[in-house]
Amino acid sequence: MDSSLEQLLQAFDCVPQPVFYACGADIIYVNDAAKKQLLTTDMPLTSLTEDAQTLRAGLGTDVTQLQLHLPGGVFSAVTRPLADGRIFVLLEKVLSEAADGAPAGYETGVQLQTLVSIARTMRVPLTNLFGAAGAVFPRLEEMEDPELQLQMSRINRALYQLMHLSCNVGDFTAASAGEMRLLRKKTELCQYFDELYSRVEPLCRAAGATLSCELPQKMMNAWIDRQKIERCVLNLISNAMRHAGEPPQIQLRLMRSGKIALVEVSCGQCEFASGDLAEAFSRHATQTLLPGASWGAGFGLPLAQHIIQLHGGTMMISRKEAGAGAMAVFSIPLGEPDPQAVKSPIAGMDYAGGFRHELVELADVLPLEVFDSSNVN
Repeated sequence: MDSSLEQLLQAFDCVPQPVFYACGADIIYVNDAAKKQLLTTDMPLTSLTEDAQTLRAGLGTDVTQLQLHLPGGVFSAVTRPLADGRIFVLLEKVLSEAADGAPAGYETGVQLQTLVSIARTMRVPLTNLFGAAGAVFPRLEEMEDPELQLQMSRINRALYQLMHLSCNVGDFTAASAGEMRLLRKKTELCQYFDELYSRVEPLCRAAGATLSCELPQKMMNAWIDRQKIERCVLNLISNAMRHAGEPPQIQLRLMRSGKIALVEVSCGQCEFASGDLAEAFSRHATQTLLPGASWGAGFGLPLAQHIIQLHGGTMMISRKEAGAGAMAVFSIPLGEPDPQAVKSPIAGMDYAGGFRHELVELADVLPLEVFDSSNVN
């Protein structure tokens, strides 16, 4: 096993969530939490599912959610590519039949504070791994080995993807518990969104997507938490890139309606079932599996909705005309903020630990070349 990959996997030994790593049909790493569910490296991956066809289909995608049958019980799991294999994170245990004869369903599930602990525990080794990569990769680049550079890009992207997941889980649980705070600053929105567009458009282009931006002529001032609003927009752009047709065509629009600003992110040539859109903000809490790999782990959209609600706005997702795609719209009140709005010094901390926000938020949709170590380290 590659030493960098081995170091990355060892970081999961500190995570209380069961995690394992497989290459092909072989499980080659199991963290301590997964060992408590009686999972071992001598078990073939195919033995963990009753539906081999579903497993094969899931392994051919970027991110997917499925059920795995471990000796310690049946678990809902999320899996994503990592280096030459796939990392599996077990989310919650599933009951096949309740003891009192009730219908099948989920256990109480992971409590919010447990999720916060998981996210914080992951953040420390991830930050250490970022630091180690920044120190080691420049020396490896001197070897000018194309295959080695490709592997470094894969590790970089995996680190950003895991950082994204850690940030979403931790901040979603904080928002759900009413512990998220805003650091509002008076912001001219046209300039703010123009600067954001200039940073994100080259990344979208590198991923084969077209991002356009439409801004009004007149200035608009609002008191916003710039970091958190940026995060909402990046989340919506990432989702648009996942669901748009080929090539992805995404539009960012800023409009004014009376005393509110409206921000719209739309994508063309995508089809959603009406039920999927209706549950877009609550899929993480349902007993059914997510509709497909493009839905990720299900925390990003509800987190964005929480952030907009804290600003006094609303967010919705809807379909356009048949075959014309979908759009997400959120509102931001203009003018002075509520004088009762809570300000907290901790709200000014960088949630991504100083790493580029656009790379963290778009990590799941950007190509490997964007994560070349010369660009991100």
